[in-house]
Amino acid sequence: MLSRYRIIPLKSLSVDDLCNVLRSALQRDSLLIQTEVGVELADDVQALLSDHVIRRIADQADGDARMALNILETCCQFVASQTDK
Repeated sequence: MLSRYRIIPLKSLSVDDLCNVLRSALQRDSLLIQTEVGVELADDVQALLSDHVIRRIADQADGDARMALNILETCCQFVASQTDK
């Protein structure tokens, strides 16, 4: 059955590559920096997500961009929930 599928091996991204992916997502994805009511949190998120924090997220993702973006999204949602209070 393997002959009917194309196997594409994926290589892990480096920490620097993941940091670039995360920074790009923060700049391009407006949903990451908005609360449910549409209040922009760009300053709060940028302040919280310093280079050290972005690098830590990249380290935890272990080369997986999807995991890194999920962690970033969770962090942004947490910041949004704390500023809503």
